[in-house]
Amino acid sequence: MFTAHGYVGTSMDAVAAAAGASKRTVYQYFADKEELFASVVLDTVDRGYEYFKPAIRTLAEADDLETALRDHARMTLAALMNREILQLRRLVIAEAERFPAIGREYFERSWGRTLKLLAETFAKLTKRGLLNTPDPERAAYMSPG
Repeated sequence: MFTAHGYVGTSMDAVAAAAGASKRTVYQYFADKEELFASVVLDTVDRGYEYFKPAIRTLAEADDLETALRDHARMTLAALMNREILQLRRLVIAEAERFPAIGREYFERSWGRTLKLLAETFAKLTKRGLLNTPDPERAAYMSPG
C-alpha cells in the first residue's frame, strides 16, 4: 500500500482491507500508521540484507575472483533494479524529511550493513592473496554494492 500510494495516500482502513483484517486488528499490532510504515520499510530492508548476505560471504570463498565479482555485480544490479526495491527506496527518500529516524535506520540496515560485510569480505580476499585492498572499507564503499 505504501509503495503504491505513498505514506500520505495510505490509510489504515485501506491497509486493513488489503490485509483482510479489521482496522482494530491492525491497531493491535501497530500503534499508528508511522509505526506500521517503519515496520514495513525496515522489515523489507532486513529481507534484502538477508538476500545479499550469503552471496557476499560466498564471494569471500571464491577461487575465481574475477568471475565471482562479475556474478556478484550482476546479482547486485538485478536486485537493486527490482521494482519493489526501487519503489521502497523512492518512498523512503520522499518521506525522509518527515521521518528522518526511519531514513537513517533504512540507510544503516541496507547500505551500512552491506558495506561492512563487503569490507570484511575484501579483507578476507586480501588475506588470501586474491585481492590487494589496503583499505577494505574504502574499497567496499567504491564497489557497486
